[in-house]
Amino acid sequence: MNHSEQINELASALAKAQGQIEGAKKDKANPFYKSVYADLASVWDACRKPLSDNGLSVTQCPEEADNGIAIETMLLHSSGQWIKSRYTMPVSKLDAQAVGSAITYARRYALSAVVGIAPEDDDGNAAAAAKTAKPKPEQKDKSLPILSNDSFEKKSSVWKRSMEDKGETAENLIAFLQTKYTFTKYQLSIITSWGNENADA
Repeated sequence: MNHSEQINELASALAKAQGQIEGAKKDKANPFYKSVYADLASVWDACRKPLSDNGLSVTQCPEEADNGIAIETMLLHSSGQWIKSRYTMPVSKLDAQAVGSAITYARRYALSAVVGIAPEDDDGNAAAAAKTAKPKPEQKDKSLPILSNDSFEKKSSVWKRSMEDKGETAENLIAFLQTKYTFTKYQLSIITSWGNENADA
């Protein structure tokens, strides 16, 4: 990076501008990677007014480079102070479309770097939302064995005694047993009634 002999006024103005700049919005879809990104227009939208309000401007000039292109980005201040850097971008196919795409890509990243812009953190927002979201109830395993009425009657006395001895609620017992068996509504009503009996005792 190169700069003018003095950059004190530029640095002060850039500090103020960065306090006003917000993240660039990810509003373009990339179908190949199935993702969204902030394009060059979004990056400019994020910084144009804060830069202008603080006497700052940006120029970006494309140049030829070995096997590709280069972008020289210059951040200028109304005082005449400046900083600039050169960003090179390889181009696999030197036709108009490929070169144009490379120039746009290089301009976007160079502008973001010199001004200090980051895309809005969609992944971070999604992660924060996931932390606050209520967990979905676990689905019952459809492969669990169905408990016949005969088996239920044989096991029920043991389960009821265990619930009474441990002071468990019927809800807790049902939640535990449903990880092992599939119950009918009638069987669940029987277990629920044990809790009512304990409450009345």
